Amino acid sequence: MLQIALALILTPPTHGNPLDTSVPVPAVYEPSAAFDRLKEGNARFANDHAAHPHQDANRRSTVAGGQHPYAVVVTCADSRLSPEILFDEGLGDLFVIRVAGNVADRFALASIEYAVGHLDTKLIAVVGHSNCGAVKAAVDAGSIATRASNNHGHATDGDDNIAALVAEIMPAVRAAKNQPGDLLGNAVRTNVQFSIRRILEQSTPLRRGLMGSEIEFVGGVYDLKSGQVNWTEIRRGANRVALYTD
Repeated sequence: MLQIALALILTPPTHGNPLDTSVPVPAVYEPSAAFDRLKEGNARFANDHAAHPHQDANRRSTVAGGQHPYAVVVTCADSRLSPEILFDEGLGDLFVIRVAGNVADRFALASIEYAVGHLDTKLIAVVGHSNCGAVKAAVDAGSIATRASNNHGHATDGDDNIAALVAEIMPAVRAAKNQPGDLLGNAVRTNVQFSIRRILEQSTPLRRGLMGSEIEFVGGVYDLKSGQVNWTEIRRGANRVALYTD
């Protein structure tokens, strides 16, 4: 039994077919492979060919002893997008963090750092979505956003919690106003970019991991009608590659 256990530990992981529940959970997915898997799963979902993997009793038993998610997904709390569904995944595949407007506070940052530092997850995807209500609130905001901004984006009482969220998104809205085209769509995309930037500014471990080419970030916007995630950027090391085109 000990020899078998050692063999399992020392054998290099192979990804195999991620839809095959008989394949052992791989120890690590490199960023490029993880990104490919996200794109492939979303293509299945958007084309109505979802396989619904890793959602049976065998999978529950497999992941009960530990988790090895291949990607972190930071996304909105909106009920119309669930990462495990839109990326056609199941139990133990994704480490999901959801908050309105896909912004990252200290607790979200701690969650990402945990996945990277303790679960060896190497890809962080920040995914916004079309017609995001939180971003629209920031676009439409007036005095309520100004009041929260004067409090440096922090809530002072229960009534200010939504105002603080709106204030957090306002920089992306202001930047989007200088872009041609639809303001809301531009603001949603810019908010993804700014969310990634804030994560890196506020987390030394994640910034160090990115600069050391240990992890990568990708950004995208999920279209509520088509089901497709339109990827907008990749961050590898010090390089940011814009993927979005009009």
